[in-house]
Order: sequence, then C-alpha cells, then structure tokens
Amino acid sequence: MDASTLLHPDLRDALTGAAPPVATRLTPSAVSLPILTSAGAAALEAELSAAPMQPRRVLTRFDEGPSDWPLAASLGALLAREVLPRVARLVCEGADTARLCDETFAYVLAYGGAGAGQVDSGRVFRCHQDDADLTLAVCIGTVAGWRGADLLYVTPSADAASKRPGTPDLNDASTATVCHEHALGVGVLHDGSAYHMVSPLLEGERLTLVVMAMRDDAAWKRTFFRRENASHDHET
Repeated sequence: MDASTLLHPDLRDALTGAAPPVATRLTPSAVSLPILTSAGAAALEAELSAAPMQPRRVLTRFDEGPSDWPLAASLGALLAREVLPRVARLVCEGADTARLCDETFAYVLAYGGAGAGQVDSGRVFRCHQDDADLTLAVCIGTVAGWRGADLLYVTPSADAASKRPGTPDLNDASTATVCHEHALGVGVLHDGSAYHMVSPLLEGERLTLVVMAMRDDAAWKRTFFRRENASHDHET
C-alpha cells in the first residue's frame, strides 16, 4: 500500500499547494490537524498489532534495513520528508524555519497493554519538552477505543516566563493548561519550546506515531537523531 493514500484529503491538498494546511490553534507553539483518514489509521493499527511490539520502537533506521512494520515506516518517512517541511511554519516563525535536517526520528508509543506504565520510561507522563525542534504526533489507534491518555500543553504564567527558565510549576494557579483529546488520524504539531505531558490512561489502549525533526540551523543537529536512533535500537 502506498503510504500517501493514508493521508487525509485536506493534507494531500496542502501538499500539492491547492490549499493551506487546515489546523486548529492549541497554544502559540502547538496546533492540531488532520493527518490520516480513518481507514489509514485502521490499516496502521492492523499492521502494528500483527507484530510483537515494545512500549517504544524505532521505525526509521539509518541503515535502511527491513522493518517489522513497512507501512508505518513508509508513513513515518513520508511525514518527515514531505509533511513536516510544509507545516513547520504553523508553529515556527522565521524565514529559515521550514528548512529541516535530512535525518529524522520516527517511532511508536503504545499506551496500555504491554506498554502500560512503561511508555517512554514514563517520561511522557511528566511535564517536559521534546529533544527536537519539531514534533508531529499522530493518533493511530486503537479503533476499539480508549479513555484518557490525552495531551496536556502547559504554559507558565508571564511572570514565571520572565524568570530563570525551568519546567512550569503545575501547582501554580497561574499556569495555564490546554487539553487536546486525541482522535483517530488527528495529529498534534509543536515546536521544541512546548511544555507538555500525557494524562493517565484510564481504559483501553492507544497508539501514537511520533516523528521528530531538527531545523537545519546548526551542524550538530544534522547528526543528532543518528545518536538517538542508535541508543533506542540498543534499548529494544
């Protein structure tokens, strides 16, 4: 199956220049947008369910070896190569922000099942920033449903932002939180400044395809994900 056939029609139109990307603003540094058709999300879920899965598993390998999930790997490459450069300006301002490094990082996170409580070593459940300039996280399952595991974007108060940078205080009443409820085929796009976390999974199982990229504005960024891939390959 051609991975491009999984893309939502609005996104396909945006890639051809027929229309601007359709997106919903969540915070100044984050938007949500349709990425996959419902059939596309179901096809990915079927492929991922057919092969043994770790809580976190790398899809994109720099040695271009075989993948247990060829459709997911192909889609991850498509999102990195064609979609991210097209939608980057939705969350990144500046003339050079759409130019991204060739090397990217794509993987799947599983919430529930074998991955319950172990997703990304629990990091996703703590307020954090990603080790990337740009992150696209696409909800791909499961069709059977889930409850919880929503994405929370956390914005510190203006006063806190003027002080020494640090993780926002979740107990501070002035800290704002925006909740994005994941839906099949819908993705969230945010830049590296976005503080976020995932709420507890209450029922069922959810899968997310994550693609990360760096802006091509420093030499070290061009090989950063090569190190990331090597470390996670070792873990799995």
